[in-house]
Amino acid sequence: INGEWIVGEDGNKVSSTGALDSVLPEFKIDKDNWLMSADGGETWVNLGKGTADGKNAVFNDIDTSDPNKVTFTLSDGTKFELPRQAELTIKFDEQTLAELKSVSPNSTYNISYVVEGSVVGLKLEVISSGNVKAKLNNRNSAKGSITIITGDAVDEYDKVILLASNGKVTVMSSISFGEEDFLQVTSGTTYNVPKAGGTVSINLETNTDYSLSIPEEHKSWVSTVESRAHRQETVTLSISENKDVARTVHIQIVDKGGNAFTSIEISQEDGKEEEYLSIPSDMTIAFPDPNFRNYVLSKFDKNKDGVITEDEALSVKRVHLSSGFEKSISSLEGIQYFKNLEILYCFQTQLTTLDVSGCTALTELWCYQTQLTTLDVSKNTALTKLWCHNNQLTTLDVSKNTSLTELVCSENQLTTLDVSGCTALTTLDCCYNQLTTLDISKNTSLSYLGCYNNQLTTLDVSKNTSLTDLRCNDNQLTTLDVSKNTLLTKLSCPETLKTLYLKSGQTIQDLSKFSYAEIVYID
Repeated sequence: INGEWIVGEDGNKVSSTGALDSVLPEFKIDKDNWLMSADGGETWVNLGKGTADGKNAVFNDIDTSDPNKVTFTLSDGTKFELPRQAELTIKFDEQTLAELKSVSPNSTYNISYVVEGSVVGLKLEVISSGNVKAKLNNRNSAKGSITIITGDAVDEYDKVILLASNGKVTVMSSISFGEEDFLQVTSGTTYNVPKAGGTVSINLETNTDYSLSIPEEHKSWVSTVESRAHRQETVTLSISENKDVARTVHIQIVDKGGNAFTSIEISQEDGKEEEYLSIPSDMTIAFPDPNFRNYVLSKFDKNKDGVITEDEALSVKRVHLSSGFEKSISSLEGIQYFKNLEILYCFQTQLTTLDVSGCTALTELWCYQTQLTTLDVSKNTALTKLWCHNNQLTTLDVSKNTSLTELVCSENQLTTLDVSGCTALTTLDCCYNQLTTLDISKNTSLSYLGCYNNQLTTLDVSKNTSLTDLRCNDNQLTTLDVSKNTLLTKLSCPETLKTLYLKSGQTIQDLSKFSYAEIVYID
C-alpha cells in the first residue's frame, strides 16, 4: 500500500495463497472511508475516503474475469493477484433425476453422480430422510452412484442428500421424490346388478385424484353417490331399476388428464316382465324328444295324470340323465319350464344342442361327453360348477360366470380361454385343446390346474400361490418358475423344459423324473 508491502507480525510479506500461518488483510467501509485490519479485525486503519466516481483510494480496479484468480490494481497502479479457492460442485444424472420425481413404493433405484472441482482429500456422505433409504456405492470417489430404496409410501418430504468435502469447502445437493400415480381396484372390475337396481360399491387403493367417466348414453341409469365412503376411496354407484332388456356399461376411472387407470363393467339383468310360460297340455309339444318326455313324466308327474303342470315344473330342482333310455336323448326342449332348476346332469347323451338360457337358477351343469358344438351359459350367472369336456366346442364364454369354482372344459377345440373374471376358481382343467396362451393371474384361489396337451410356450403361475397340483406336460414350455408355489406337491412338465425354478427346500414328488431339465433353487 502506497508502495509498501503488507507484512505480518514476523516481518514477512503476507502470502497471497492464504497459508495457515499468514494473516490476510480485511477491508470494510465505514462512513465512506476504507478501513483495513491486518490482525484479524482487532484494530483498523483508516485508508481514506472513496472517490466520487466510485473508485477509492486503495483499489483502482478489481478484475474477476479469470475463473482461477482475482487481480487487484491499487490506486498507484500496483497489481497483485490472489488465487480463487477451487469450488466443489455435485452433478447428478439429469435423466434419472427426472425419473425420481415419479417413483413407486418398495422399489429400488440407482442414480449416478460426479463431483467436480478441487477433489483432493474428497470425502462423501449420503443422508436420507422420511420413507427412503440410501447407500453410497463408491465412497470418497468423485464419480459413483447412490442406491435408493423407497418405503411403503413416498411423499414430497422424502429426501436424499449427498455431502462432499475436501477439508476446506463443503457442499451438498439434495434429491426429492414424488410417488408415481397409481390406482388399483381391490374389489373387482365386473359387477352384476339385479333388475330392481341398487348400488355398486367399488373399493380403490390410490394416491392421486381421479374421477369416473360414465358414457353419456348410460347416465340415465348409472350415477355416482356422493358420500363419506366416497371420500374414503370407495366409489358408490346408484343403479336404477331396469324395465327393459339387459344392459351393460363400461365406466372408466381416469386421472386429472383424462387418462384411464382402469375400466369397470356393470351389467344389469333383463328387466322385462317375464312372460308366463304356459306348459302345453299336449306333452308331445311340450317335450318333443320322446325319451326326455318319458323321463320327465316318470320323475315329475306327481299325480300321474300324464301332464306336467306349472306347479310341478316349478318344483323341479334337479334333472339327472345318465342311464338307460336316457342315453338316447337328443333334445332337452322343454327344460325351460323348469325355472327353479339348480342341477342338470345330461352327460353321455346324444345332445347336439343345449339351451339353458331359461334356467337362470342353475348352479351345476354337467354336460360332458355329448356332441355339443356350442354352449351359451351367459344367462347362468349362478353357476359354480361347469363340466363340459369331451365335446366339440370351439369357443366358450364364461365372462358372466363369476361364481365358478370348477371349470372342466378339456378335450374340445378351444383356441382361446378367458377366465380372468372367474376369480373364485379352485379347479381348472382345460387340457387337450389348442390353447397357445393362458392367463391365470386373476385366479389366485386355484389349487388344481390341468393344461396339458395344448400349445403353450409360456405359463406364469407366480400369482397362484394356492396351487397344490399343476399338470402342464405336452406343451412347448422351455422354462417354468414354481418358486412362489410353496404348497405345490404334484407337478408334471413337458420334455421341452430346459429350466425348472424351485424355492429352496420346496418338496415336489419325484423330482428325478425331471432329469431333462436343469433345476435351479431360489432362496
